[in-house]
Order: sequence, then structure tokens, then C-alpha cells
Amino acid sequence: MVRNQRAILIVDDNTQDSKLSEIAFRKSGARGQLTRVSDGQELMDYLHRRGRFHNEADAPTPALILLDLEMPNMDGRKALTELRSTPSLRQIPIVVMTNSRDPVAIRECYTLGANAYVVKPQEFKDFVETFRRIEMFWLETAELPEP
Repeated sequence: MVRNQRAILIVDDNTQDSKLSEIAFRKSGARGQLTRVSDGQELMDYLHRRGRFHNEADAPTPALILLDLEMPNMDGRKALTELRSTPSLRQIPIVVMTNSRDPVAIRECYTLGANAYVVKPQEFKDFVETFRRIEMFWLETAELPEP
């Protein structure tokens, strides 16, 4: 499995949040390829190239996953658990991006293997800056293992 060094996958069921994320991502100057799926089940289909994601060109293995927690079908916690228990996927960095500051959720996500937990900023300019920092760290600064 070859990882696309610039592909970022957003997993979020909220269309409005996703569109805001896409705009913030572009305004941040990010150069990565941004793709969105709507829940954990669609994430697994994407990563395992099932259904509409069967073509690798349409579903490159991401260098980074931005994962929401509260979603239908398969929530972020269950998706995180499955990702970390799948050897071919466990090295992909996962940043949980959610609206919750709940200390129990934060601890649970790190226990399940999240690489970072980020609360979505309320102000758009802060959202843009958050995306800039995430991309800079995970795609430019951090040395990631080969898949």
C-alpha cells in the first residue's frame, strides 16, 4: 500500500463543517489533496477500496486522517479502534477533530491510538490557522514511517 504523501482524508458527517474545513484548508495555503468521507463505515470502504472507492487513483491512501467523533453508522471511536487494529492502516496518523472538550473523550481517543486531539475552533480565522499548523506539522515537519 503506497501512501500519498499529500493526501488528507476528512471523516465528518456534517456537510456544513466539512465545507468549512475545505475552505479553511485552502485558505491556509495547504497544498495537500483533500478528500471527505461522511462516517467511519465510509472511511473503512475508502481505505479497503470497497464499493465506489475500488479504484486506487480515486482513493489514495492518506498521509493523514482528520476524524470526527460523533457520526452515524460507525462513529469515530469505533473507526479509530478498527484503524489501529488493522496492520496495514495502523501507521497512518489520525488527528481527532471535534467540537468536544470532554476530558473523558480526550483520554479515550488517546487510549484508542489517536495521534492528536484538536477541538474545532469557533472563529474562521482560527480554523484556517489550525489547518495550517496541522498540515505543516504532519505533512512537512514530522517524519512518518513508510507504509
